Amino acid sequence: MAQEWSDVSTALAHGEWARALTLLDAATGPEGQVALELRAQAAYGAGDLEGCVGAWERLYAVRLECADPAGAAAAAASAALFLLIDTGLMAPVRGWVARAGRALEGVDEPTGAGAMMAAVLTYERFLSGDVDAAARHARVAVAVGSELGLSLPVAFGRLAQARLTILDGEVEQGLALLDEVGSTLMSGELEDLASGMLMCEVICAAQGVGDHERAREWTVVMDEWRGERGFGTIHGRCRLHKAELLRQSGPGSAAEAEALAACAELRPWMRREFGWPLTELGTIRLRRGDVSGAMEAFDAAEHHGWAPQPGAALLALACGDADAAAREIAAALAEPAHVPSKEQPPSASCGWLPCWRRRRRSPRCAGTPRRRLPHPGTSPRRPDGSRAPAARRPSRSPRPGSSSPRDTLAGHGNGRGTRPSSSTGSRRPSSPAARGASWDRRSHSSATRTAQRGRGPRRPRASRDSGPRTGHAR
Repeated sequence: MAQEWSDVSTALAHGEWARALTLLDAATGPEGQVALELRAQAAYGAGDLEGCVGAWERLYAVRLECADPAGAAAAAASAALFLLIDTGLMAPVRGWVARAGRALEGVDEPTGAGAMMAAVLTYERFLSGDVDAAARHARVAVAVGSELGLSLPVAFGRLAQARLTILDGEVEQGLALLDEVGSTLMSGELEDLASGMLMCEVICAAQGVGDHERAREWTVVMDEWRGERGFGTIHGRCRLHKAELLRQSGPGSAAEAEALAACAELRPWMRREFGWPLTELGTIRLRRGDVSGAMEAFDAAEHHGWAPQPGAALLALACGDADAAAREIAAALAEPAHVPSKEQPPSASCGWLPCWRRRRRSPRCAGTPRRRLPHPGTSPRRPDGSRAPAARRPSRSPRPGSSSPRDTLAGHGNGRGTRPSSSTGSRRPSSPAARGASWDRRSHSSATRTAQRGRGPRRPRASRDSGPRTGHAR
C-alpha cells in the first residue's frame, strides 16, 4: 500500500493528474485518510472541483469518526479554501468554516487548522465587504501561523493586511507591504498552488487601485514563474491579467485572444467568479468595436451572477443611447450587486471605482491642457481639422481550419451552444440607435436567452414608433 501511495505522489509531483486518479481507483482496500487527501489534490488538478471538495468532505467525516477533531477541522478548512479561491460562492465557504469551528470546540491550544480557518475567514469577510472582521481574522492568522511556523496562513493574513491598509487610505504603505508579500511568494516558502493564487491577489490589488505599472511587473513575474509550477486556475488567471494589460496597451487582437484562452482554462474550476473573465472579454470586444460580441460576453457574465459594469453601461453608450447608459449606472449604484471581485472588493459605498488612481503628470506635460477624446464612433481628425472617413471593420470570420472566437465563448459562457445564424453573415451590424431602436440590454439579454431555448429569433426591443427590427448577427 505504501508503494501505491508513493506512485500516486510521484504522479502528482509531475502534474499527471489523470494517472494519479487511475492509480487511486485501482488501489485495493478501503480508501483511508492518505488516499482521500491524495484524491483531493488529484481531482483539483484534473479540473474536478466537486470531486476535490467531495474528497475533503469524506476525509472530514473519517477523521471525526477517528476522534481527531484537529484533523477534521483541517479537512473542513481545506474544503473552504478550495471553494474560496475559485468559485466566488461565499455561502458554502462560510458553511465549511463553521464545520471546522465546530470540530475545534473544546480544543484549547493553537492548531494549524485554526490558523487556516482564520486565513479563510479573512478573505471571506474581505470579499464580502466586512473589513473590520477581515482585519481581526488577519491578525489571528498571522499570530497563530507565526507561532506554529506555518507560512500559508501568515501569507494570507499579511496580504489581506496590505489590502486593508490601502483601503484605509495609506496607499503607498499598503503597496509597499504588497511588494513584500510578493517577494515572499517568489522565494518558494509556500506550495505552488498557494503561491500562484496569492500572486494573482497581488496583481488584483495593484489593478484595483489603478497602479497598472506595478500590476504589469508582477504579471511578468507570475508569467515566468508559472511555466513548470502552475496548475489549476493559475495559468488562466495569469492569461487574464495579461489580457487586462493588453486591453490598455494593445494590440486588441492579442488581448481578445488571451481573454478567450483564459475563459477556456478557467471554466473547469470557476463558478460565479467565471463572470470576471467574461466581463473582461466583453470590455475588450467593446474597445475593439465589436458591439454584438461584447453584448454576448456581458450577457454570459450576468448569467453567472456577475455584474458586468461599467462595461454594460459603456455598451449602451457605444450604441448611441446615453439615457440607457445612465439608467444602467443608476441601477448599479442604487442596488449594487456585491460580487466577490478580487480587484474591487465591495467594501466602499461606491464599489465600482478604484479607491485611488495615479494622476501625477510628468514635468514635460505640466501646464498643457488635457486632450479631449472623440465621441465613440467618430473618426480621428486630420492635421487640417477635418475628420477622416471612418474605416470599416474587417470581417471576423475565422481562419480556415480554426474555430470562431464566438463559438469558443459559447462553450465557455453560459453553456447553451452557439448563436443562431443570421442573414447578415459575418458583417458587423449597425448599432440599434442607428436603426432607430431603443437600446435595452436587459430586454435584449432576455430575448437572447429565449432564442437559445428555441422560442424565437433574437431581436432587441424596438421603440413603439419604430417598425419591426431584425436581431443582431451574433
